[in-house]
Amino acid sequence: MNQILAIALAYILGSISFPGLYARLKGLNLYDQGEGHLGATSIYSATKSLPLFLALGILDAAKGLVAYHLFGTWGLVAAMLGHMFPIFFKFRGGNAVSVYYGGIFSISPVLVLICAGSELAISRITRSRWRHVAYLVIRAIPAAIYPILAPAYAILFLRHAWFYYVRFRQGSS
Repeated sequence: MNQILAIALAYILGSISFPGLYARLKGLNLYDQGEGHLGATSIYSATKSLPLFLALGILDAAKGLVAYHLFGTWGLVAAMLGHMFPIFFKFRGGNAVSVYYGGIFSISPVLVLICAGSELAISRITRSRWRHVAYLVIRAIPAAIYPILAPAYAILFLRHAWFYYVRFRQGSS
């Protein structure tokens, strides 16, 4: 019973979308103006504000850090699922990259900086839609080093594979 309660609490925590709340307050439609989901990247696409992107990304990462710290790997998975399918936003959420990195931060802050920095470098080098494949490879590294993170990466991978399949099939990049 305690594990079920922990998973439910982690899911509810994950369902609190800071980018989604900001978008509601400012009247932004991140599905149209952003990247098509409720995430810090969509906020950046819609506002071009790096400080806002960082602040909201860090708040979302804090959800993963707290969930992993309190409830372990399955708590992180539940928080990621809450972020992807939030009860407060009609189950239309973000990709949970920040939440995933927040959980990893509990284990290895340096690894998060290396992975996130690598993603930033790739995003500056290329605008090709294939950069998303490189992101998935980079995000797999923590799960390869710490196998306990494999379930969290699997959820992240499946979400991204579906999101980008749908997005690129529709012809946008």
